[in-house]
Amino acid sequence: VNVATYNAVMSGMLRSSNLTAAVQLSRAMEKDGMKPSKVTYTMLIKGFAQRRQLPLAFEIFDAMGAAGIQNDTTVLNVMIDACASAGLAASAQRFAWDMIKQGLKPS
Repeated sequence: VNVATYNAVMSGMLRSSNLTAAVQLSRAMEKDGMKPSKVTYTMLIKGFAQRRQLPLAFEIFDAMGAAGIQNDTTVLNVMIDACASAGLAASAQRFAWDMIKQGLKPS
């Protein structure tokens, strides 16, 4: 089993709104000695953001940074969309500025 396999299973869990199982699988992945990839973190962030569970999306976003994984246009756009949908304009703007500061182009 590798990270891509874990990500594929996790993707199915997230599509079926089984967020708890997806998080448990990410923890099992780490126990098995595999580090979550940028794809893993992005899927989890998007899964929580789409279900309006922003505190958890922010927590995963922070964990991604703490793991030394650089965010990118995809994950920042997910955060911007989630914040904007929740009426958190200041947070959405902060992520947009972070994107610009990193030399990324907002899409």
